[in-house]
Amino acid sequence: MGVVCVCVCADVTTICKLSTLEYKYGDQERGRTLFESLVSAYPRKVDVWLVYVDTVTATKDFQAVRSEREGNISKWVWLNG
Repeated sequence: MGVVCVCVCADVTTICKLSTLEYKYGDQERGRTLFESLVSAYPRKVDVWLVYVDTVTATKDFQAVRSEREGNISKWVWLNG
């Protein structure tokens, strides 16, 4: 519940950093959920997309990286097409 309150009133870069730290040092699924909510709320912010993909890439889970990039590219093309 606290994360929802943070997402409503906090800065995008703060939430992005929180998501990165959660992904690296906390629960990866919770970090992924935070990133997905950011990407959904701000779909045209390329910097958020890049931080998200870089964070997933750092885990060296290449199957997850591939699926994230394919999903992100298809969303980006759909939004800007």
